Amino acid sequence: MSLKILVVDDSKLIRQVIRQNIESLSVLPQDIIEAIDGVDGVRKMSATKDGFNLIITDLQMPNMDGIEFIKRIRTLRNFKDARVVAISGQLSEQSVGTLERMGVMDFVKKPFDLHKFMTTIKPIIKELKGQDDGDDSKLELRSEFIKSFQNRSPKLELFDGILELKFDNMRCKITLDNFLKSAIFEK
Repeated sequence: MSLKILVVDDSKLIRQVIRQNIESLSVLPQDIIEAIDGVDGVRKMSATKDGFNLIITDLQMPNMDGIEFIKRIRTLRNFKDARVVAISGQLSEQSVGTLERMGVMDFVKKPFDLHKFMTTIKPIIKELKGQDDGDDSKLELRSEFIKSFQNRSPKLELFDGILELKFDNMRCKITLDNFLKSAIFEK
C-alpha cells in the first residue's frame, strides 16, 4: 500500500529530519508532502484528492497553529480519518486532552528527540502499510538481491531523485541522496 504523508512544521530543519527518517522506513520521497504552517497544510490537503494517511504537525506555528489546523482538517471529507501525530514543546494535560478529543493519540515532545519520534512513528507506518515486523522477509529479499548482483548487472534508471535498480524479477529503489551519502568515491 502506498502511503501519503503530510509534514507540517515551520522549521525547515525539523521537516528535513522528519522526511529523512520516514524515508528510512521504506516510504518513497514523493509520498511525503511538506507544508510550512497550518495555512499551507490546509492548502496542500485541499489540492490532494486522494487524501493523506498520516499527518505530522507541529502545534506552535505562525499564521495557523496546529490545533486550528487539526480542527480544519477534521472537517474535510478526505481527511477526517487521517492519523495525526502532534509535535510540541508545550504539551500540557489540557492541550493533550483537547487533542485526544480531536482524535490525536500520538505525541512527540520538543526539543525534538529523534529516538522518541522514530519509536512513535515506526509502528504507525507499519500499521498503515498493513505490515508486521517483516524483518525476516526483508533479509531474504536483500539476500536474493545480492545474489542477483553477483550473477548479472541491473538496469539503472534515475527519475525524480530516485535511483532504481531493476532485474527481471525484482527491483530496488533508493533516493539519490541516500545513495550518495553511503557511496564510496575514489579517483
